[in-house]
Amino acid sequence: MARTTPQLSNGMLTVRTGTKVLSIHVGSEAWWRWLENAANTTFHFSEQELSFTARHEYKSGSWYWYAYRKQHKKLRKAYLGKSRELTAERLENIAVQLMQRADQPAFARVRASDRDQDSQALAGADTTSAVERTNYPHGLPAHLQGSSLLSTKLMPPPLRAELVARPHLISQCENCTRYKLTLVCAPAGFGKSTLLRAWQISSRCSNAWLSLDSGDNDPERFWAYMLAAMQKLYPAPERELRPEAFPLLSTEAFLVEVINTLASLTHDCVLILDDYHVITNQAIHDALLFLLDHLPARFHLLIASRSDPPWPLVRLRAQGQLYEFRTADLRFSPQEMAAFLKQVMGLHLSSDELSTLDAHIEGWVAGLQLAALSMQGHKNVREVFATFTGSHRYVIDYLTGEVLQRLPEHRRNFLLQTSILERLSTELCNAITGRLDSQEMLEWLEQANLFLIPLDEERHWYRYHHLFAEFLQSRLRQEHSDLLPQLHRRAAEWYKSKGIISPTIEHALAGGDFYYAAEMMELYTEIMLQRGEVMTSQLWLQALPEEVLRTHPHLRIHQIGTLISIGQLDMAEAYLQDIEASIVALSDEHERSRRLKCEFFAARTALFAFRGELAPTLSFAQQALTYLPEGETLIYSFITISQAAAYLFSGELTKASQAFAEIASASYAQQNPYIILVSISCQSYLQIIYGQLHKAVETCQRALRLGTRPGGKVFATTGISCVYLSQVYYEWNRLEEAERYARDGIEIGKRWGYIGGLGLGYCNLAYTLRARGKVTEALALLKQAEAQAHQYSLFLITSLLASYRARLHLISGDTEAAIQWAKTCGLDSSNATFTYPHELAYVVLARVYMVMGRLSDAEQLIGRLLPAAEAGGRVHTLLECLTVQTLLQLVQGQLDQALKTLARALTLGEPEGYIRVFVDNGKPMAHLLQQAAARGISPRYIHKLLAAYAETEGKTQLHLSGLLSERELAILQSIAAGQSNQEIAREHVIALSTVKTHLNNIYTKLGVHSRTQAIVRARELDLLRQPPGLE
Repeated sequence: MARTTPQLSNGMLTVRTGTKVLSIHVGSEAWWRWLENAANTTFHFSEQELSFTARHEYKSGSWYWYAYRKQHKKLRKAYLGKSRELTAERLENIAVQLMQRADQPAFARVRASDRDQDSQALAGADTTSAVERTNYPHGLPAHLQGSSLLSTKLMPPPLRAELVARPHLISQCENCTRYKLTLVCAPAGFGKSTLLRAWQISSRCSNAWLSLDSGDNDPERFWAYMLAAMQKLYPAPERELRPEAFPLLSTEAFLVEVINTLASLTHDCVLILDDYHVITNQAIHDALLFLLDHLPARFHLLIASRSDPPWPLVRLRAQGQLYEFRTADLRFSPQEMAAFLKQVMGLHLSSDELSTLDAHIEGWVAGLQLAALSMQGHKNVREVFATFTGSHRYVIDYLTGEVLQRLPEHRRNFLLQTSILERLSTELCNAITGRLDSQEMLEWLEQANLFLIPLDEERHWYRYHHLFAEFLQSRLRQEHSDLLPQLHRRAAEWYKSKGIISPTIEHALAGGDFYYAAEMMELYTEIMLQRGEVMTSQLWLQALPEEVLRTHPHLRIHQIGTLISIGQLDMAEAYLQDIEASIVALSDEHERSRRLKCEFFAARTALFAFRGELAPTLSFAQQALTYLPEGETLIYSFITISQAAAYLFSGELTKASQAFAEIASASYAQQNPYIILVSISCQSYLQIIYGQLHKAVETCQRALRLGTRPGGKVFATTGISCVYLSQVYYEWNRLEEAERYARDGIEIGKRWGYIGGLGLGYCNLAYTLRARGKVTEALALLKQAEAQAHQYSLFLITSLLASYRARLHLISGDTEAAIQWAKTCGLDSSNATFTYPHELAYVVLARVYMVMGRLSDAEQLIGRLLPAAEAGGRVHTLLECLTVQTLLQLVQGQLDQALKTLARALTLGEPEGYIRVFVDNGKPMAHLLQQAAARGISPRYIHKLLAAYAETEGKTQLHLSGLLSERELAILQSIAAGQSNQEIAREHVIALSTVKTHLNNIYTKLGVHSRTQAIVRARELDLLRQPPGLE
């Protein structure tokens, strides 16, 4: 019998054998049986533009499914998994990955020199726990590698056929193409989404729809959906707006790319954002405002929200850039109310009854719908409304109660039980209610207009109106609180069966099923940690009661690890002490006991490493390694990186550098992204310390490429690389880039939560803001960072932040605040052992001593710091010390010695392009630089430094022409023009002897002995152009 390749589409596998057709639902028992049947070796998957052919192949003693897709004459392959792993989500995610690989634009790919190593490192990175590596021998399931976009969010909700026409509002919506922003703002239930959908259908203008939810407060997810929506407005562009093309490492740069791409639009396009009120992330508000301020003329935003966005709407109104619909505009008129009740609900009311109803409803569409439902079966409308008054919320509570009470019990129970779900499908509703007729029930609810909103045209997924869902949940808690654990457990089990982990754990926690949640966490929290998603893991663990954590020592140790990684050392140590006796008492004969001991001592190792205590770190590392299970690479990686961190924090930088290089190299083979990215970022940090700024930038950029996953999502640990990039760009005086990377580093780093990286990010941002003239904002930012850091127990971080703020006070001229810090900081310069980064605080102390007039103390301190930094090759500290020493010599009248010290600093700083280390020393350094250039010391470099002074101070550029008088500059111009002494005398109307006197002064000041030498030196110092005031 002829047999064609089975076809899988819309969640259904169709198998044709001759004239017989077999249909199998994906995820059903029949589906699993079909996959496990050795006779079934292939099927074809297709969902819209997604497709691949699946094949069952025998490898390494087992059978596995693989996906193949041919595009652009290349055959691409992806691992699907064992039969039981082929869920609908798994299939769709793999299809998305295969499509992204084929479609990835050239500018989103890594350089050819990096591609092989980088792709081997992270493209198939194993971020699984030891348990999962048994289940996934060929790689991580797609749902754990990054989520794909939900297509229903990009689909506008379908309109009911019996919709009441509102032509006057729809015609007003056409004004949106005359404004940058059209805002439809009203409380829930006033028909905002319905109006926009009606306009969208009738309009000839190109438009796209995006429905927002609370999950879109993740900036990466928000912009991925934004780009996906924009793509619908922009067919066949020269460079497409694809989410994977913009890795979201620099928000402003990313937005510039978007704006530049949209600038070439030749026709009006409108992007509709529905339910914008769910966005609470200020970073998203700020970024969207930036986009709004720079929107091309042909691109427009139309936003529906329950509240005003936190934007300067007054300014937008004044500039004629804002068009608004408010509550008064959206209220139903009595005529519209009558039409609604007649067309939608089949109710006929008299004018008096309509007036009575309007007095309560006030044109509120949702209230009108609820009132109509409650009136069905009543003869006298006034009887319905005689017993209630009040605000809209009270109205909805009363009317919904009336609606629920009039429903049959089975439908009422269905509503209450399914209200715990954010999204509803037939299969999911069947699972949690135990029913088999959920599809019929959902269809009835939609037909009955009971606030059920379809999320796709096929009616596979729905959601309840938000207020309606809140009410149902409240009723469920009041009437059937005993059902909540069972309902959430069923939801969790359904999501688990589909391989969707986050809602599995979240439903388990919501239902108080903490032991089940703990079981799931033990399998999957290590994955979150490896990705750097420390804060999510920490929130999950915090939700577990203490008694659950005590019975799950692995989770307790994992919680300790997350606390250490974000800097909560005291709390971590308290937990370690709490479990120490029970862990140590475990028998060494059992593998699980030995593993727990290994994890315990590994946590101890990390704790002391973060405190910079090298000896106990190395001691506990050896104990951990004693219990290390054979072949366990994950724990081994954390132990070794803790050792390297201990070397770093204790100042043994050479050993730290070697250790991080070895760890990074070994981690490629282990495919551990967390360890790879942390070790690489630490290498860039060390390169900054050693003054290798260009190398540090290359290393950071490589980390960012490695840390960007398919679809543009980045590992949280890439945030620290952004912070280090901001530090280098600040030093190079590239302030826009410095600010952008500092903000991105903070934004991304919050997902990791490490206070050290966040603290440095805030410092870099503060210094950059100060350099751009925002002194008050900069100081407030550092004060906020200090307050945040004090909540942790990392003394190194808090002390450094305080010293950075003191330095900022000095730069800004607030010497009193800096002196106050010096009096209270507790630094003892007489007995200090100087190691990096502790020594930076002592450099600041030396600067404060200088402004206090304690020159000998400052000189003595620098005299100890400088040779220590030089011996260690710490160029960053060495340059700081040399600039302080230069200024000390200057204020003590030792000009020649000051110039020699400055020359040494310039020689050291010029190859790597140091700028701010000189410029941040203010005008005394500027004048000294002028004199150094006049003596032929690094004139080109100094010219660049003086130009940077102008940018920082916001004043006219500091010119070296200040070394010469106006008359001397004029004569120098005449010399360059080839005039003789006699010609110069005639032109300037001075005696010949006066000309000779001026020439001698010029030669002395420029350190030359002839006209030719003077002209050459003048050109080097850019003195031959007219200075300000003489042009």
